[in-house]
Amino acid sequence: MAEQAEIDFTAGAERLEGLVAANAQQIETKGEHLSRLKALEVENEKLKLKNVDLARQVAEMIDLRSKRMVRGSNPVTSFDAESTNRVFRKAQIQDFARVFSTAGGKGLTDEQAHDDVGLVSHTPRIGDMKRAGLLVGTGERRATKSGSKAKVYKLTEYGQKLMRELNEGEK
Repeated sequence: MAEQAEIDFTAGAERLEGLVAANAQQIETKGEHLSRLKALEVENEKLKLKNVDLARQVAEMIDLRSKRMVRGSNPVTSFDAESTNRVFRKAQIQDFARVFSTAGGKGLTDEQAHDDVGLVSHTPRIGDMKRAGLLVGTGERRATKSGSKAKVYKLTEYGQKLMRELNEGEK
């Protein structure tokens, strides 16, 4: 009987050692998974910051993508005024982006956007915004005040993202 007890004890000890080893392996695996998860979280945060940084860079460069507003033959005063106009142009683009953001998926024509912004004369801002990837045509056409049909535009996903950025920056 003592022999049987010793065999049972040895078998139990071996089984316990096996369980301890398996448990240690599971702990090690979970630790590896946790380390990988933490690395992925850090990478995700870096990507978020990179996306925010890219969105800001594009917003700041909108007016750099736009064509020059003066000809080379213009007087020096025109070139001086251009730098001031770039500031106004950027502000106008932000105003237009807000109007398009408010319009949502239904979009606006160039005329409707200018009316909503409060501008009497038309500016090339819609073209600037299309070139910058902020606006896209919906394929719809709407009647203007004169009765002619005009293209309808809406913010792209990228434009919506930039608007969220601008709104968060203002808070």
